[in-house]
Amino acid sequence: MAVKSALDLLVPYKDSMPSIIRRPDISDVYFFEGTIYISDSALLLTSQTLHHNNTLGYQVPKWKGLEIDDIDDFIMVKATMISGSTLT
Repeated sequence: MAVKSALDLLVPYKDSMPSIIRRPDISDVYFFEGTIYISDSALLLTSQTLHHNNTLGYQVPKWKGLEIDDIDDFIMVKATMISGSTLT
């Protein structure tokens, strides 16, 4: 999980938040869900990760981010598709 910095770069959530925080003060949190990763190969080889100091985020629309991990997820996605909802 990550949050956006002042420069719109993603920084790890645990490094950016105080240990005690009130719920109304929590900022948006982003999850690396794997739709797209683009990286300079030299940076990838030196950092050994896709999540580095220059990581930018791409916010995936909710309808593209559905995950089907079990039968319950499948039934909910199927019902959404049948209803014609776009999950906006």
